[in-house]
Order: sequence, then structure tokens, then C-alpha cells
Amino acid sequence: MRLGWKIFIHSVRQLLLNLGPAMRISAAPMLIASAVFYFGMRPYLEQHPVQTGGWNDFVGEFFLRLILVMLVYAFLSIWVAVAWHRFVLLSEYPGRFVARFHSDRMWSYFGASIRVVLVVIVLGMVVLVVMSIVVSLFRSMTGALTLIQLVIQTVFSVLIMRFSVILPAAAIGERLTLAEAFQVTVGHNMAVLVAAVLISVLTMIPIFLVQTPLAPLVTSLVYQICANWLIFMLSISILTTLYGHFVERRELV
Repeated sequence: MRLGWKIFIHSVRQLLLNLGPAMRISAAPMLIASAVFYFGMRPYLEQHPVQTGGWNDFVGEFFLRLILVMLVYAFLSIWVAVAWHRFVLLSEYPGRFVARFHSDRMWSYFGASIRVVLVVIVLGMVVLVVMSIVVSLFRSMTGALTLIQLVIQTVFSVLIMRFSVILPAAAIGERLTLAEAFQVTVGHNMAVLVAAVLISVLTMIPIFLVQTPLAPLVTSLVYQICANWLIFMLSISILTTLYGHFVERRELV
């Protein structure tokens, strides 16, 4: 548990002590992503199906726009992630205003992400099967069912984070298989769990704040952009720290 806390704190300090490079790496892509969402999705979401020719046209155009926005988001996110991993692990500083562009590393990162997603899908299917069996066996025991669901979700989160160690490797041009990523973190499930839980807690904070007098602030566009930026940057910082510590054997300071 102590190691997990150290990984999280190291990741936070890693970000806070390098806010300048972090902003140069992420500011432009984040602004572009926000603009794409605002001009691509928000105006459309404010329309009524009747105004767009009925439900079929509404749903079709909505999902087409959503797919395009998600592709842009994926591209921009990979651009930022690769640049940040390389900054921390290779001391490669960003350009004066934007992150350096490494198309080969970005394609490699995309491929690694697909492998992790496929693992997530397979694990998700296994979880669904296990959950269906658990529900049928413990249908009348609400407390036991909730506990079992929590345990399964926890194991699921830890496995995903352990496999995701291949992402920083792809960013810096090192080959690391899913099996190798899983192997280097053997015996450190608790540390990975603590890091995953802490970032999850940060993700949930805005949801809880909506129920407080701070709701107008929390629902504002500026707050959402800042919160999303912080959560995203901390997430990739944690992956960077996991790779640096478990693969490159770097000390956590």
C-alpha cells in the first residue's frame, strides 16, 4: 500500500514540478479537442429530432458526429501522451508552443492501445460471465453480491493498469509485450490498486461536487476542461511512473 501511495505522489510531483512543459505539451491539443466538441457536438445536442428530420436522421447524424469527435480526441490524446512519456523518460522537451510530433511513435502507441483494448474486451466478457453466475447464486444476498462485484471490479482495474505499462514503452520506442508488462508488475498488485483507486477518487470528485452549492462552477466549461486535463495528465503520469519504476528500475523520489 505504501508503494502505491509513493507512485501516486511521485506522479503528482512529476506533473506539478513540470507544469511549463506539461502546458506546452497539452495546451494546444486540449484547446483543439474542446473546440471540436463545442462546434461538432454541442450545437447538435441542443437540437430536437423534429428539427433534424426525425429520429432516424437524428440518431444517424449524432453517432456519425460522435465517431468523428472520438477519432479526433484519440489522435490528440495520443499526441499528448507520447510527448509526455518521452519528456519524462527521455528528457525530450516539447517545442516552444506545442508538443513534438512523432508519427511513428504515435502509430506504435495506437497499436499498443488497441492491444490493451482487446484485452479489456476479453476480460470484460469474462467478468460478465462471472457476474451472471454470481447474480444467479447470490440473488437473495444483496450484501454479498455487492462485495463480490466490488472485488471483481477491483481485480479488473488492476489487470488493465498492469497491461497498460506497454503504452509508455511504445512512446519511447521500446518493445514490451503484454506478457512482459504483466510480468514486471508481478507481486505489486496492491501498489497498482492503490494508484488506480486514487486516480478513480479524483475522477469521482466532480460528480460529488455537483450535489453541492459548487454545482454551477463544476458544470462550467472552464472547470470541465481543467478537471479533464488534470485527470488525463495524472493518469498518463502514473503509467509513466509505473514504467519507470518497474521496467527501468528508477527510484521514486
